[in-house]
Amino acid sequence: MKEGRSYMGQEERDLELVSDYLYDRLNDMERLAFERRLREDESFKVFYEEIKLMIKGIGSYGRRENLQKVQLLEEVLSKGSEDLPRSGSRKLFYWMAAAVFALVVVSSVFLLQPSRPSALALFESYYDPYPNVFEPIERGAEEEHPSLKKKAFIAYENSRFNEASGFFETLLSTTDETGRDIALLYLGICYIELGQELEALDCLGKIGEKGVLHNQGQWYMALVFMKRNETDNAKMILEELEKTGESYYSGRAQEILDQLNQ
Repeated sequence: MKEGRSYMGQEERDLELVSDYLYDRLNDMERLAFERRLREDESFKVFYEEIKLMIKGIGSYGRRENLQKVQLLEEVLSKGSEDLPRSGSRKLFYWMAAAVFALVVVSSVFLLQPSRPSALALFESYYDPYPNVFEPIERGAEEEHPSLKKKAFIAYENSRFNEASGFFETLLSTTDETGRDIALLYLGICYIELGQELEALDCLGKIGEKGVLHNQGQWYMALVFMKRNETDNAKMILEELEKTGESYYSGRAQEILDQLNQ
């Protein structure tokens, strides 16, 4: 029985850690350690995705229904995990505990402002790595001596972002202005994927203001600021993107601003 209690205790600690991450209560070092664990521990990543979905689902209820559910869940949880039915007990425990975290610990987010998403939630909704549109990789075709640029994009397309970042860093000193902007954009994306947000902001901020990739760089900078919960910085960039009138980024920037300003 002791072994079961110890296991559940670890699950409870992980649940609290996930909640702290989702609601921006971790410091920089804790957040980096959390994101490193997400990348390296597949079972923890699955656990994180499950809890995130549960909490988001719980947040869609109305205030009165939420308060009633909190009272019920607190009564059940107060009896301890041993009183839960054996069949599916872990899943039920996760759901109830996630509900308590979502509705009690962060009530100001989901109860008082149930329709307002967090900056982190918006980041996760809108972020996707920029596609490889500059060096198409033909599947199954291998070159004996691929160029440095080709190597960079092969690694990038295969999600080997640490390897790709090294190639893109080298490309910064070997290309023309447009090529440098391309390398900066993809290097910035690599850093986002690696959880190195400050490095990502530094790269993306260096993309030429008059270059063809300026809006792309600004878009990803705004997303990084949202991930860091620096909403004022994100809003400034999004407002400028909205003014460009460019259909894709202008429209999406307006969507996010509408949600941030609710």
